[in-house]
Amino acid sequence: MQFRISHRFACTPERFWALVREPRYEAELQRDSSFDVTVLQREEQGSRLLERFKVVSRTPLPALAQRAAGVDRITYEQELNSDSVTRTATWKVKTYFLSDKIRCGGTSRVIPGPGGGCERVLEGEITVGVALVGGQIEKQIVDQLTASYDKAARVIEKLLKE
Repeated sequence: MQFRISHRFACTPERFWALVREPRYEAELQRDSSFDVTVLQREEQGSRLLERFKVVSRTPLPALAQRAAGVDRITYEQELNSDSVTRTATWKVKTYFLSDKIRCGGTSRVIPGPGGGCERVLEGEITVGVALVGGQIEKQIVDQLTASYDKAARVIEKLLKE
């Protein structure tokens, strides 16, 4: 399943990029989150930043998906490789369940918006190769990603007004 999530903001791409790297952004984002996030690695090299996170969803999978996956909720590691010069990031996910049947990754970029401001665009693909429930798991993952990025957009808008 391919997906695209985008949001527009009333700031320059440079301001956006700096804002989402501020500690207050992460603190605000984690408040009332539907995920528990643990930082596993963080290495900075010039304009590039490599980060790895362990993410555990607080939302259980539907019963049929739980039986097929053998777990009650989505748990994964995310690797994020970002570049502050191009304001792009590539990401990939490795699940703690069915790791040989799930492929998930994509890109995120911040670009100038038409008429000013900027746009954050997340594009990716999630493939769950499990008969009968693969599509259901893909849809739940995309729904959770969309909800997470919608929440992040609200946090960014709030911080931009401060």
